[in-house]
Amino acid sequence: MSQIDPEPETTPNEQSCDYSAIIHHTEDEGGHYIEAYGHKFHSSGNIYVPFDESEQRHMHARHRLLRVCLDGALTNTRLSPEIRTIVDIGTGTGVWAIEMASRYPGARITGIDISNIQSRIVPGNVDYIIADIEQPWEIDDGYADFVHMRDITGGIRNWPALVAQAQRKLKGGGLLEMTEIRTTPHDFDGKFDDADLCPSYTKLYKSLADKVQMDFDPAPKFPEWLHEAGFENVTQRMELLPIGNWARDPKLRRRQKLVNELVHLYFGHHSSMIFAGAGYEKKVFDEQLDTIKRDLLGSDRAKPYVMAVFTTARKPKVDCPSEEV
Repeated sequence: MSQIDPEPETTPNEQSCDYSAIIHHTEDEGGHYIEAYGHKFHSSGNIYVPFDESEQRHMHARHRLLRVCLDGALTNTRLSPEIRTIVDIGTGTGVWAIEMASRYPGARITGIDISNIQSRIVPGNVDYIIADIEQPWEIDDGYADFVHMRDITGGIRNWPALVAQAQRKLKGGGLLEMTEIRTTPHDFDGKFDDADLCPSYTKLYKSLADKVQMDFDPAPKFPEWLHEAGFENVTQRMELLPIGNWARDPKLRRRQKLVNELVHLYFGHHSSMIFAGAGYEKKVFDEQLDTIKRDLLGSDRAKPYVMAVFTTARKPKVDCPSEEV
């Protein structure tokens, strides 16, 4: 199946905050977008994840890594072979939806994303909705057997509202899975506190997150939000992702290779809108990233890693009232 990456077709929206001259509003034959350090972002200015070719490579690299974490599976959730309705929130290029369509040919998979970057050639049981996932989804309440969210940090400001909407769209007994790679690095040997492991990264990212008013490490709060929304059987699975060159276990070394690739892609492309939105000139941006990548990838004093977090939950089944005799 060939992958075709069309130019995104977006509608200009009013800016939600003031940006410096680093960020440029641009229009081409694909529509309106914001450009920051040479990368394209949604024109609303609210999405800190680019949609250009570099980010699509980043999405596919993360997809490969998460499949390695799941030993080749596409979900941590055990799904029935007879599942019928699946909704993929933040579908991106649609690679997960397409692979799920092949694995579950009897299911209808609907991907929702704000950017139109999906493959034009898709299986017959896949369709896409181009929309802001923080707005009401064009899906009936009680429709979905399974709602899947993955790698949408950087595009969500109101996580509790998103979780509550997922709960409404699920059938009674329906399943939800939320997967994110945490942004906080840790030291495997515990010699360094998180703040001391990569101080330039920790300090900078905290200040940027505060400035743009977005949570870039939401996974620890998922269980609380899920319980508040009425979900049950909430569980989290953590998978260790080594950074640098310290892992010796073959399984971890395979992950480490993919993570190192992601570090270069993330800090070279994915994070540019955050820095630009905070007013950093490109020279300062490049200097900061060089320091961060050196601390993470070139450290011989620590064993840095991050965690992939797979969060699963179920919407309670609706008990049918017994008939009075």
